[in-house]
Amino acid sequence: FMPGASTSHNVISSNINALLWFELRDRDYIICQSDQRVHNAKAKSYLYPDVVVIPKPPQYADDLFDTVTNPEVLIEV
Repeated sequence: FMPGASTSHNVISSNINALLWFELRDRDYIICQSDQRVHNAKAKSYLYPDVVVIPKPPQYADDLFDTVTNPEVLIEV
């Protein structure tokens, strides 16, 4: 089984990412798409949201720098 999404899903995610980048480009935020792992400490879980907005500087779960712990916005399409 190969993971993936429909073309419509990818277009919607890309459009959201582009709109957020346009609105936040002059502010201290990073916008990432679905490969960014996010740790939800409250739920003790890990997520891969379609789009995530992270304030700069990003905070990480450990020194691997692959799991963000301070997202401000998570979007799931």
